[in-house]
Amino acid sequence: MDTPGTPPEGLETPPWDSFEEWRPVTLDGAPWPYEVSDVGRVRRSAGGSNRTFAGRERKAFPTRKGYLRVDLWNDGRAKSIDVHCLVALTFIGPKPARHEVNHIDGDKTNNRSWNLEWVTRGGNIRHAFRKGLAKGLKGERNNAAKLTWQAVDAIRSLSASGVSAAKLASRFGVHNGTVRAVLESRTWKRKPATMAGASALADLDTASAA
Repeated sequence: MDTPGTPPEGLETPPWDSFEEWRPVTLDGAPWPYEVSDVGRVRRSAGGSNRTFAGRERKAFPTRKGYLRVDLWNDGRAKSIDVHCLVALTFIGPKPARHEVNHIDGDKTNNRSWNLEWVTRGGNIRHAFRKGLAKGLKGERNNAAKLTWQAVDAIRSLSASGVSAAKLASRFGVHNGTVRAVLESRTWKRKPATMAGASALADLDTASAA
């Protein structure tokens, strides 16, 4: 049995892409006039308007997050969809509840079916940390963060009461620049809506920080 994230046995080296398999595209339970391959290419399966013809490949474009996306049309209706989602739906199976696609090798543009899997959001984040891809995570979601929202609330409140940035940095075990970035809202800008309001001061000794 093939291992996820690797080419099928016997196709470990190029030109194994030439053995790609094509399957019809079905979206929202209805057939669309396209085919998608197990290496992540998309093409028309039937002719259409505007000089489109069967076999014409759709050009994927990068999104701001680094994924590849294609625009599809069916009976005058347009739909933009990420290629990895299209491949996963077609070759892996329906999307389980509260799951998303994970790129096993960490390459967002490698949309080959054996490089994709359905995982939970938490599973995707853990995979990103293991692959060293989670540098963009912010706030408490970044496991490299030395502060929490509780500490950030306390820093801002204590600063407003006159405690210096240097003393705050010493109290919370971070650099002065980290405290200044918090106070100037260059970091920790927006607290997640699910978090309660500031309650850090109940657990901190203001006098010790001062």
